[in-house]
Amino acid sequence: CLASPAASLSLSSPALHGNWNFAIAPSDPWGCWTFLAAAAAFASWSERNTNLGARLSGPMVATVVGLVAASFGLVPDNAPAYDVVNRYLVPLSVPLLLLSSDLRRVLKETGSLLRVFVLGSIGTLAGTVAAYAVVPLHATKLGADAGWSIATALCARHIGGAVNYVSVTEALNVPAKSVAAGLAADNCVCALYFASLFALAAVADKELLRRKDSTQDVSEAATTSGSEGDRTTSP
Repeated sequence: CLASPAASLSLSSPALHGNWNFAIAPSDPWGCWTFLAAAAAFASWSERNTNLGARLSGPMVATVVGLVAASFGLVPDNAPAYDVVNRYLVPLSVPLLLLSSDLRRVLKETGSLLRVFVLGSIGTLAGTVAAYAVVPLHATKLGADAGWSIATALCARHIGGAVNYVSVTEALNVPAKSVAAGLAADNCVCALYFASLFALAAVADKELLRRKDSTQDVSEAATTSGSEGDRTTSP
């Protein structure tokens, strides 16, 4: 959750705000870290205690909080605290997730999951090539070189996560404003994408529950009818 607002704050780029005086200055480490911690705490609380938070998930709530705060100039678009999160805390979060994993189950299911992962990676690569051909990033303010670099970084991000995005943009020397623009676009699209998935899942759960109740009613009716028939034919 802590990484989510740090990444989404990139939506507030200098091009958006110009000479905006942020409520929390970039040079204020206590203010930046307090906001990041507060956003993460609020996201965790909302996931446990609210229906909307549970549907969106904690990281998504933290991302939305960061987007809103950055868009209204409450927090800076760039600060050393965010660099610490992206450079050190995000990579550390990956092994931390593995601490609660069942290694025996992981090794047992690796074969099937690996095939699914490879298929998903191929689809992501194909989608990136198609999207880059349809959307002329070279004609935007990003520039020709930054356009294909951002497309490559986003492709890596959706295959291996946010760590890949940061690593690829650093390896390709992508300008900071282009990195911010890519993150902003990615966060906005992902917010809509996951919200749609959660909505579809909720509808599917209701439909499955309705069908289960309907099947149970039919089964009970058949059982009741059979019992009455036995009593009628008995001497």
